[in-house]
Amino acid sequence: MNNERYLFRGKRIDNGKFEFGDLIQIGDEVLISGPEMWAVKMTESVELEHAAVFPETVGQFTTVEDSNGVKLFEGDIIRSFDSKGNAIMHTVVYDKEESRFAIMVENASQFDTPMRLTQRWVTEFDKQVIGNIHTTNK
Repeated sequence: MNNERYLFRGKRIDNGKFEFGDLIQIGDEVLISGPEMWAVKMTESVELEHAAVFPETVGQFTTVEDSNGVKLFEGDIIRSFDSKGNAIMHTVVYDKEESRFAIMVENASQFDTPMRLTQRWVTEFDKQVIGNIHTTNK
């Protein structure tokens, strides 16, 4: 089983940087614990190093990479250009109705239908991550 399929990202509360790893929720607290954050003590217990993150910034890895090999996460903003050279922006979302990751065209209304996100589409149209909804001014 490929554990990267269940990789999460969240913005740390203590320093504002993104942390990548496993998602843990304890009550209202949301934590990210990456592989490099595990610390095992040779005693009776295992200690888990983790980082508290802002819950609204948590996004899951989609299993798709942009044309530069950057992992696409829920909440990422991706860009490509149309035949006239105009930039087209999309936001990566999770489509609950279809149980899949999808993209929404920037400035789309709530009634617009999310489009399917595939590796072929990202590669063929040279889509590139330019930021995410939590750090980029649109």
